[in-house]
Amino acid sequence: MAVDQHSGKIDGRLPRCSLWLEPVITGDLAIPMLSPRWDFRDPGGRALHLYLGLYFRDPKVDLVDGIGFRYEAPHGSGEDVGRHDYYHAQPITDFASGNAYSLPVQARAHPESTPAFPLEAGTASELLICVLISLYGGPYAATLNQSGVEGIGAVLRGLTCCRKAS
Repeated sequence: MAVDQHSGKIDGRLPRCSLWLEPVITGDLAIPMLSPRWDFRDPGGRALHLYLGLYFRDPKVDLVDGIGFRYEAPHGSGEDVGRHDYYHAQPITDFASGNAYSLPVQARAHPESTPAFPLEAGTASELLICVLISLYGGPYAATLNQSGVEGIGAVLRGLTCCRKAS
């Protein structure tokens, strides 16, 4: 993942800047890909966007299908002030504007931008934990708690969905 040294931004919406995560097995096998976009110059961490693509292979028709979500810190400007001024996740069909890196979404009616689902997060760390819990379920918090990452227990205890594991 590259950081632009002049702007201080990291833009992982491109496939070469993505992280393939552990597969999710709940009926169908889903392969998740996570791509971050973050402006490190923003001291409040409000310029964080985590793009999550889930890829499925449908053996009946031998094609790959996908669905995507963007997990974001509060943002909004101009006429959009307040519309998404909370931590949230929302559906997406591509990782970059203009469909430069589209997901293989087969459904004809796929919303973008709305609905936006509020998330129990107040920091960038909590937003990332929300991504992982949404993928792997509540019990995954116990795995995170045992990871040895300094301070992770306190972060997990602050999230209602993780309190049993911390």
